[in-house]
Amino acid sequence: MGNAMKEKCAEILDKAYRKLHPFFYHRSESRLYRYCMYGSYRHYRKCGARREGSRKELFVTAVPNRGAGIGHQMDGWMAGIFFARRWGIKYAYSPFTNKKWDEYLGFGEGQVTAQKLLRDKKYRKVKLPYFDEQNPEEVEEIENIVKSYAGEKVVFFLELDQFCCGQHELGDYLRERFMSASVRKKDVTFYDPNLFHIAVHVRRGDIVDSDGKIMEEYRQRWLSIDYYLAVLDTLTEFLDKEKVRIYIFSQGKRENFKEFDKYENVSYCLDESEQETFGNLAKSDLLIMGKSSFSYDAALLQDGIRIYPNSFWGTCPESDQWIRLDDSGRMDEKQKARILEFASKKWGIS
Repeated sequence: MGNAMKEKCAEILDKAYRKLHPFFYHRSESRLYRYCMYGSYRHYRKCGARREGSRKELFVTAVPNRGAGIGHQMDGWMAGIFFARRWGIKYAYSPFTNKKWDEYLGFGEGQVTAQKLLRDKKYRKVKLPYFDEQNPEEVEEIENIVKSYAGEKVVFFLELDQFCCGQHELGDYLRERFMSASVRKKDVTFYDPNLFHIAVHVRRGDIVDSDGKIMEEYRQRWLSIDYYLAVLDTLTEFLDKEKVRIYIFSQGKRENFKEFDKYENVSYCLDESEQETFGNLAKSDLLIMGKSSFSYDAALLQDGIRIYPNSFWGTCPESDQWIRLDDSGRMDEKQKARILEFASKKWGIS
């Protein structure tokens, strides 16, 4: 069988697994029954948690969901790094299925890959059950499964879409990996290095229909133009307009964003490539996030100010550089002072 045929078969099997597994797994009310579907759990029940053996040959990885958008894929992928740290074992890289994104992010540069460990180093692939990271009992049980393999050569695979709530703890690591990747030399940056860049991510293209109406299943991901205008109105009140440039990142026709025309210092970055949009959000000085994992993941890589709505579902750090607003976009005096102080120290803007 040729490589092309093997890849095609693997893709078909992967698609079938993604369709069928949730049907059998999530429809069972018994956690014990669900766990017993996995050889790793049966191994743990047989061997117990080997607390004495070395874990130096244990790795964990997470394969991004090939059927999801890049923000969703990154959220799942980050779980591999998060749980490797939590369990005190090593991390093995699994690439993004979209080669263009995989090369652009550069996260795998210099990393040991799960594929290489399984192929060349003769490691064993072991799949872990899906678990609720916020349930201490389930977390302890999964860690005990991992411990039961101490002394062996194993690559643990997290279940499809095994997310974690601690992605924000990985910000420094992800930022260093992204910014130091050799591919950054090819980046296209829209910003004037002499100005303070406010990037505004207005999520539209994938949550509205052909008539521009919000699709009901995506209503929770919608933020009105009024929200963005309220935030920008406040920012332009106390930041020096001559030193600030606003960049609107979205999809759609120019006339759909005419409300932003009132700002003299605004640029429209519409229908740019996903990679260029993501990179410029991550390199902005101040990012006004949309309700999306795409925004959130760019914010984790960013090193300036992030403003996000109170109704956003992601976990954001407790930091002066992360500003939470209600969905009206109103900002209190304390929040204004935090932004002004940070901007003044870093960029000399008042």
